Amino acid sequence: MTNSERHGRGAVPRWFVVMVTAMLMLIAILLVVLVTRPGAPAAKGPVAPPSASDPSDYFGNGTAQTVTVIVTPGMTGYDIGRALQSAGVVKSAKAYDDAANRDQRSVGIRAGSYILHAHMSAAAALSAIVAQTPAPAP
Repeated sequence: MTNSERHGRGAVPRWFVVMVTAMLMLIAILLVVLVTRPGAPAAKGPVAPPSASDPSDYFGNGTAQTVTVIVTPGMTGYDIGRALQSAGVVKSAKAYDDAANRDQRSVGIRAGSYILHAHMSAAAALSAIVAQTPAPAP
């Protein structure tokens, strides 16, 4: 008796059913792991921009108060962040350094004097700096 006679005409071989079942189980397990792993966006809800969700950073474009910050030759992103933090522009030097590391425009920052707003997010401060042509430092 042949396989098709035993199982009826057009029957699916058992090995195929086992393989399909195993693949479906593997896909289900992977989905569960991806959705429930710590730090998964689905577990956190909507993903906010870093400056909106980071308690070490302000949110937005700052206050009406303006501040002058001087960037000297050779300053690193973290050095600029410390100057911004000291002037009250950003909440932390690390937040600015992180924003600068994520944004390629930061490599074009030149030495000079920049006018910024107090309490800006690090990303907003970086955008304001790269948008300006710096005045010569006093």
